[in-house]
Amino acid sequence: MKRRKGTHKSQATRPKAQARNKRSDEAKSPLRSRIGFHSLPIEILDTVFKHAPKATLLTSSRVSRLWRDFALPHLFASIRVARETSYDDFFDFLHAHPKFVRYIRSLKLASLSCYRSDPHPSIDPPFLHMLVETIPRLQELSLEHIGINIASLSTDTPVEDAAEAPRTRWPDGAFRLKQLSIDRCTFNNSYYGCDLYTLFTTLCTLPTDSIRVMGVWMDMPDSFDRNHPRIRCLSPLDISSLSLEDLYLSTTNWTPIQAHIERDALFCDALRQMLLPRLLDTLRLGFELVDRSKTRVDALGKLLRHAVKSDLHDYSLPFKIQSPIDPQEIDADFWRLLRLEHFPELETFGISLKLPGMQPVHRGAPRALFSAVCIAIMSHLPRTLRTLELTLWEVKELSQLKNAWAIDPGCLDDALQEYFPSLAKFRVVFRGQYYLLEFATFFWKGMPKSKARGILEVTDTLFSPYK
Repeated sequence: MKRRKGTHKSQATRPKAQARNKRSDEAKSPLRSRIGFHSLPIEILDTVFKHAPKATLLTSSRVSRLWRDFALPHLFASIRVARETSYDDFFDFLHAHPKFVRYIRSLKLASLSCYRSDPHPSIDPPFLHMLVETIPRLQELSLEHIGINIASLSTDTPVEDAAEAPRTRWPDGAFRLKQLSIDRCTFNNSYYGCDLYTLFTTLCTLPTDSIRVMGVWMDMPDSFDRNHPRIRCLSPLDISSLSLEDLYLSTTNWTPIQAHIERDALFCDALRQMLLPRLLDTLRLGFELVDRSKTRVDALGKLLRHAVKSDLHDYSLPFKIQSPIDPQEIDADFWRLLRLEHFPELETFGISLKLPGMQPVHRGAPRALFSAVCIAIMSHLPRTLRTLELTLWEVKELSQLKNAWAIDPGCLDDALQEYFPSLAKFRVVFRGQYYLLEFATFFWKGMPKSKARGILEVTDTLFSPYK
């Protein structure tokens, strides 16, 4: 067989040889055409490990040195230690593994049981000082269901000894937490009753930017004196955020009528004396109050004016408007005591109503009594307000809203149009076990102006909002 002129055998097999050579080169250097986990940017690797659960981080730390270096900082960044009686073994672990201590940023000390009658570990200020010295990079400390003993400043301490009490503040710049949380703790081995002096001594133990106290029973005294020997050695609280939630203010020496009026006023006055002026960005107070007297409202206004920055952006009243309602509460001058005009940059404001059991409190009371109270409060808010939230508690039936002494959505609609021309959202929130579509319909039909402006939103704590 003759070959075609100009054709050679090497030319016919050249494409196959080139393909074989290309595959051979790729096999010798696979990194040229593949991207492995180790080649990802450090920021992406850190983000991946940051959102991984603890079990995944523990397993990842055993894969390789690279994975261990990324996993360990996130594995020990936030830890929770629950014990029955003592944290001695935890301190032994910290001293035995100093390389892990440098990773701890958030620490929660808890009890194995949440019942007050069960055994639980107890701590004191020296314990906290030793803790932060051992964990120098700690930023958040949470104490949950444990005992706190302030023996050095107990009620049995003589006056001359109290003046010589150990310093509870650290030198400026030496150490500072970002947040200190105290959740349902007991004080001085007492299940119920933490006096103001013990509470403030605890809060002054460690310098921090933010304080959150929740579920504490307070035994309110007859009076509070900032120059008392047990508390004059404490420095004022230098904080930017204060949240006191679910506090139970009990009294033993007052009559029931005096207790309703005075205990909250005394608590606000005590806070005002213990806080440095104009430093708070956030202030949340949570305690039940049935009677909104002038004494209590004025004490709350003085606290706001003294402790909160003038550029406050978000605030909610720490009490519920509920029956009985005094006739003076529908007067705008009554709510001037809150001194809300000193916060011209308010953007979000919240009002809470508790509707069950409403009755007119005096003959000739106006219709929509609760709406009148809301409008009286709204008259002191800045006209540049962006969000107004109205929370309704324990509404079970539509008849509660349609009650002649309850809410007139038309009056609220007109007030929003008059007071807040730039309002972006009027949110109605139902809190409780019941929520009906008729509740939302009641506001949709009764507030046509707000609906036309697109600012009306009706929602509850479980479902998505209806707009």
